Amino acid sequence: MNRRRWGTALCAALLGLVLTRPWAEDARKPSERVVTGEVVDLSCYLMLGARGEAHRGCAEACLAHGGSAAILTDDGQIILPLYDPKAAVRVDLAPYVAQRVQARGTAYSKGGITGIALTGVTLVPEEKAKPSPEPRKEGPLEPSPKPERK
Repeated sequence: MNRRRWGTALCAALLGLVLTRPWAEDARKPSERVVTGEVVDLSCYLMLGARGEAHRGCAEACLAHGGSAAILTDDGQIILPLYDPKAAVRVDLAPYVAQRVQARGTAYSKGGITGIALTGVTLVPEEKAKPSPEPRKEGPLEPSPKPERK
């Protein structure tokens, strides 16, 4: 009886591997992608959570000394820049540190890590704050006067 359970479990596991294999392969296929986020110094972001304009000077120094830049997306995902030796142009993220960018390229994922072979990067203009509506000039609502009866 015990052997039968093990045999059934082994068959189920093998069947699961066979059936999921095509989807697993598709997940690793490269795809053209556009990502938007902030360029961060990877070391300081991972170790200290440091990012943004207040951290720009430190990030620039870290990148100048060999640190790595990455894109932190709005949903908190880290996208690593990949440099394709066959590409005509090498796109560097360092000039965009602490700024929001839109990066284009071919995305690759493996083992929970996502990278993008960059083909272009552009700054995302800061959204202007919507003007707040003007406050009402009249006072608090008062009941309307009752009509006169004749």
